[in-house]
Amino acid sequence: MTKKTGSKQLELEQLENVSGGTVKEYSELLEARNEINCVGRGVASHVPLINHATAYDLENTLKAYDVDAEINLGFAGLGIGSDPNTYRDSVTGETLTHEQVLNRLRRVIHYN
Repeated sequence: MTKKTGSKQLELEQLENVSGGTVKEYSELLEARNEINCVGRGVASHVPLINHATAYDLENTLKAYDVDAEINLGFAGLGIGSDPNTYRDSVTGETLTHEQVLNRLRRVIHYN
């Protein structure tokens, strides 16, 4: 019984990553970047295997905003088994939240 419960808990954690975890954060960052660049609108952001290449590109884009990001999309870019995304200010070394990173991007959008 305990083993079955542990398995169910793992399934719930995996579903959280898919529906509201690292993949959702990735999607929000990608959407904000696309608004800045006015490119990629309407392009699917959850294409398995391609997500990893796009996440790498997104990490490089965030460097221009003084953000060192590690975006983890898990197995096949689906969020399964992923670790939490991490964000750090490249100037101060301070840990940033996902919302703080989005706010940096939104400021750029607001001023463009």
